[in-house]
Amino acid sequence: MVSQDKTIHQEHSQFGTTAILCTKIAGFTNSTVVDLFNPPITAIRQPAFEMGQAAMELLIQLIETKKPITEFETRVSHTDLIINNPN
Repeated sequence: MVSQDKTIHQEHSQFGTTAILCTKIAGFTNSTVVDLFNPPITAIRQPAFEMGQAAMELLIQLIETKKPITEFETRVSHTDLIINNPN
């Protein structure tokens, strides 16, 4: 992510402050440092640990059953929308 942010910052430096204020960037993260980026990044914070834990539980269940899975389930994780608007 550092190299991407550096590239974004370099691109904006050649166009000046106006380009930085007009650009909107959004992404996904489980980090708390999105408030530090310039230009500001709007992000959806995902519970990475819980998502990994659920994936492992499902994988272990799949391995232990040794039968084809014919029923699927949907799991919804809580997410937070972090809007970083410079204005």
